[in-house]
Amino acid sequence: MNKFARFLLRISFLALFASNAMSTPLVEAPLPDNAFVTKNGYQWAWAFAVAPDGSYAGFLPDFSYQSTLGWRLPTAAELALAPSPTDFIFPGANVPLGNSDPVSGAWFAYPTYLLNGSAACATGYFVNNEAYNHCDWGNAPGVGDYFDGTNFVDLSLPWWGLPGAPTWAETLAIRDVPEPGTILLLSFTLLLLSARLFLSRSMSAKRISPASHTNRRSS
Repeated sequence: MNKFARFLLRISFLALFASNAMSTPLVEAPLPDNAFVTKNGYQWAWAFAVAPDGSYAGFLPDFSYQSTLGWRLPTAAELALAPSPTDFIFPGANVPLGNSDPVSGAWFAYPTYLLNGSAACATGYFVNNEAYNHCDWGNAPGVGDYFDGTNFVDLSLPWWGLPGAPTWAETLAIRDVPEPGTILLLSFTLLLLSARLFLSRSMSAKRISPASHTNRRSS
């Protein structure tokens, strides 16, 4: 299938399923646990339906918020450890089969027979463009043929950043898995802050004695 035919197929599919994407991105919140997967020592999010460098019609993902939480584009070496599309399928994932994420509005386009359950699509957390708040399942690697209403066509591509990936390839985001020591330190810090706040409130309450209230009422 040539590039023009792929473009027409994409446009027609978006028009057909536009009603699925009702929420308006960008969702500036931490990704919930059911919107990403952990694989080979990293956390992976299916973040964008085309190349992230603007080479596809100038579209760009938005990392302005998620980068503060550690999300970034993977290196070529890291992509060698990338999950398969079916790794994003698990019970309770944020996008129910045949529907959209009730929080972000993200959904899956170009489904094949391998998309057989709820799956994780995080585009609503990386995209500030309603038309691209979806994951193109059929453009992911090794997902089988997509039925376009007439024929079965192979639309599968490597993840963007791997050799042979065109500008309409799917983009993953990556984040280091927080180490147990980091989580423990954060928990301890939060505990200290809570204790400090409690002590501060207790000291403030002690400064306001019953006698001072009596003096104020009699004056």
